[in-house]
Amino acid sequence: MSSAMLFTMLLCFALTVSVAVSIGLSAIVGIQIANANMLISVKEMFNSINKFPLAAIPFFILAAT
Repeated sequence: MSSAMLFTMLLCFALTVSVAVSIGLSAIVGIQIANANMLISVKEMFNSINKFPLAAIPFFILAAT
């Protein structure tokens, strides 16, 4: 699974796709290869990034500049 994710990310980099999109596409490929339920995976990804302290750190850095 990780080799397919790495290959997908490198392919996206070679095609000059942005870093965020390439990481997202390689994550989707990894989920599909692992035969995981896509709805549960997306819900868990959203819940893991939906935390205020993690969002506050970049805002403090941006406010200082």
